[in-house]
Amino acid sequence: METIKEIKEETKYFDGYRIITDKQEIQVGINNKGGYFAHQADLTEFIGAQIIEITTTDTALNTKRVEQNDADSLDGGEIMFVNVETTKGTLQLTVYNSHNGYYGHAVWVWSKQFNIECCL
Repeated sequence: METIKEIKEETKYFDGYRIITDKQEIQVGINNKGGYFAHQADLTEFIGAQIIEITTTDTALNTKRVEQNDADSLDGGEIMFVNVETTKGTLQLTVYNSHNGYYGHAVWVWSKQFNIECCL
């Protein structure tokens, strides 16, 4: 298992979060101005927690474990939940898509183990 060292909000290159661990950097993001994130009030509660697994849940409440080299779509419609299961509970990032209905926006979860991109 790896330990969370820092969680940073990202707004320069994409909208989302960088979860920095003792082994890697995990990015969860959406194209700038393509949507927004919601989360627990205090993400610092998860500093020092060990990551157990990462899952995604779509609008139909289908939950999928994010596996190494998983290339399946993360299409969640208008909303997607990214759950980082840790030894201190679930760090949940909720991605809301905000578009005009003609096109979606790229959403991704990137790390050393997996690179997944989809369109909401």
